[in-house]
Amino acid sequence: EGIGLISVYHPWESGLDNSPRWDSVLAGIETGTMPEFQRRDTKHVKDSAERPTDEEYRKYMWLVELLKRDAYDDIQIHRSYPFVVKDVLMSAIFNLSNHALIKLGRALGREQSELDFLSALADRSRSGVLEKCLEPDSAMVYDLDMRRAGEKIKVSTCANLAGILLGDLDSGLKSVMRDLAFSKQFCGHGSLRFPVVPSTTPDTVGFKARSYWRGPSWPVLNWLFSYALAYQGFMEDSEALKKANLAMLSQEQAQFGEYFSLETGEPLGSLKQSWTAAVTIDWLSDRSLLRSF
Repeated sequence: EGIGLISVYHPWESGLDNSPRWDSVLAGIETGTMPEFQRRDTKHVKDSAERPTDEEYRKYMWLVELLKRDAYDDIQIHRSYPFVVKDVLMSAIFNLSNHALIKLGRALGREQSELDFLSALADRSRSGVLEKCLEPDSAMVYDLDMRRAGEKIKVSTCANLAGILLGDLDSGLKSVMRDLAFSKQFCGHGSLRFPVVPSTTPDTVGFKARSYWRGPSWPVLNWLFSYALAYQGFMEDSEALKKANLAMLSQEQAQFGEYFSLETGEPLGSLKQSWTAAVTIDWLSDRSLLRSF
């Protein structure tokens, strides 16, 4: 579409598998005949309610079958495939990643033409997010459903905070986005045991307190937003989010959980997760990436 935003063809591509971000798109998809499959993800948790439902999973597998039938051809997928979403969080991460590569390239003495190429990619993704996805009144950004002419998917999830990841934001917009992250809708919600970023905000449709990306807080995602706050110059706010997560992770029961209950701080999903351990190590390190700005 040439609007500077990344398309995803499956909830798994985003990493936020069963987020309410996808509900309206998946609701219009009817599954057909496909090979039988056996779920293994539910074997890693005590309670299967912490994972996507069987109905959700059947649609995930159906989408995989459709992608295989189209031989992963972009032109064919855009012609007939039922799930094409402009992912605002992935697009913002792409922008942040290009800025990180530019910084790295300068340190390594790479040619200016390479840095200019990365800068052009970053500019396109930034423009796409701010021009197509931003709600100026709230500073929230939304995914776009390309099967509905680019209609914004209006649900309240962590993806709405993705604007804070963008480079070259003006100071006023940065401050509004920072305030949104700590508002009563997100980290400051009254039901939270720890003031951390929820995967889905408690007052939104589709919220489920213990279900994967439908409510619980993920340390790895909180690390990303803590990094972004530092990147934007909000070091005290970055530190506050870090401390809240470390308080949650220092509970005797925590065991580097995959994700955590907002209300109780209980670890959910599978325990001893390497990426939870990795971000904890970085938060605790004297050479933390958060201190590199």
